[in-house]
Amino acid sequence: MKANAPRAGAKRAAAGYQAHCAACHEGSEKVNAGLYDSVKTGTDPPRAALFTPLQAERFDKCLAELGTPGYQPPAESGFRSSRKYLSASMAVVWARSPYLHNGSVRTMQELLTPPDRRAKPFHPGPRVYDPAPMGHTDDGAFLFDTAIGGNSNRGRDYGTDLSADQKDILIEYLKTL
Repeated sequence: MKANAPRAGAKRAAAGYQAHCAACHEGSEKVNAGLYDSVKTGTDPPRAALFTPLQAERFDKCLAELGTPGYQPPAESGFRSSRKYLSASMAVVWARSPYLHNGSVRTMQELLTPPDRRAKPFHPGPRVYDPAPMGHTDDGAFLFDTAIGGNSNRGRDYGTDLSADQKDILIEYLKTL
């Protein structure tokens, strides 16, 4: 009976996800839908402000000029400067660690932790996945330091006030998407 507890909890978490998360994470893919002001969310406002229309144009130009065999440049411009962050779909979110716009949060468990208690430096590792916290292990040669400009893992505190059990069942539910 104990083995089925996470799945049963995941079913209960579905209602909470729909009530508190789906409005942002299952929105329309239309232009400007799912974009949120970095000042409001507290997620690295200086980095969002630096992504100017000129920067977007440079990224598009780079992609258009790539000369890699088999690569077909996009027909339409893929980058635009909104100076906001896109709220990603939660489909297969379990496979997209590390999280946030800059990969500054190693696991989903940590993303559900108040920003001031998240790991500041960590090692993204050699891509060894740990399913319990829903992310990659903290090992490897590279040190990701969130104190460096553009690497912030502050902000985005949604879900941090959930109980430990609620966080566990939410993570189990996210694994089903």
